[in-house]
Amino acid sequence: MSQLQLALLIAGLILIVGVIALNRWQLWQANKKAGAASNNEPDSLLSQNRSTTIRGERTEPRISTVSGESSTITSGSADSGFDDDVEEVVSVSFDDPLIGQALLEACAGFERAGAKPVKIAATHAISHKLEQIRPDEFYSGLHMAVLLANRSGALNAIEYSEFIQGVLRVAEKLQVSIETPDMKYVLLRAKALDEQLAKLDMQMAIHIVTNGAVWSVEMVTRAAVEAGFAIRPNGWFVYFRSGAEIFQMYAVDTEGRQIAALPGIKNQVEALSIIFDVPRAPEIEMPFQTLIAVARNLATRLGASVVDDHRNPVTDAAIIQVQDQLKPLYSKLRGMEVQAGSTRALRLFA
Repeated sequence: MSQLQLALLIAGLILIVGVIALNRWQLWQANKKAGAASNNEPDSLLSQNRSTTIRGERTEPRISTVSGESSTITSGSADSGFDDDVEEVVSVSFDDPLIGQALLEACAGFERAGAKPVKIAATHAISHKLEQIRPDEFYSGLHMAVLLANRSGALNAIEYSEFIQGVLRVAEKLQVSIETPDMKYVLLRAKALDEQLAKLDMQMAIHIVTNGAVWSVEMVTRAAVEAGFAIRPNGWFVYFRSGAEIFQMYAVDTEGRQIAALPGIKNQVEALSIIFDVPRAPEIEMPFQTLIAVARNLATRLGASVVDDHRNPVTDAAIIQVQDQLKPLYSKLRGMEVQAGSTRALRLFA
């Protein structure tokens, strides 16, 4: 065998060994990623066990109860920015900075994926800070995120596909390539988050019912405003404390139908229903105690009674029982970093 043949044989053996090693490394990486997806406990938000609870399913204590540093965006962001714990973020860096107007045009209309909101921000080319896109500034990177779960449930395959299609459309318009996360892994994250949120999702309702005479919309509106409510354009009442929404209220006519309390509505009102959305109302405002006090005040103004879903009077014993049930719920919300009334809670329980 000549030296040339021997050299070719050795080179061929080295090539074969290299291919085998590469294949083994790729398989190890894939198994590692799959294991992370099935066993991942990335943070306190997803680290607790979850019993099977269906959001929106009613349970009854006494009073009616219904059972639902990431990068910070600067420049007037409406919330605290990207939240890796509850969003899937897709990012792309540009070889050369792009002007904000081009990014805005590429992202126009990309606001939702099904029932999940999509959030978009960019990395400023000079400050390197993450911020809302401004048309006259230059950016070195773009970031798009979809919420993993809210009251519509976990991000599903259709919603994720819609999100990825939107991401790819943006990339095509900007003429950049972008890597997208594995769907299986993302959906596992979404399911885990949704299961955690479901057992923390609680709404409570109490009702103010007439003791005889029905009320006009004008009479109800006047009494509600005097009791501290504001009225929304849709005819619902809302109660604020320190700028935060604590609970909402709507009117019910003599046929049991929800009606808008707006000028010109002639329906007669025989009940008012106050909804207390537990995770969305700031705990520091003592919302349940405020709810009871406001409901009793309004009932006195209207000559009415405060009752639960079964038209049973709301007693002090029932109030104490509900308060006892709320304490561990608030504790779990805090422990999982979903403080009641926080930006994160408002997004997840929407």
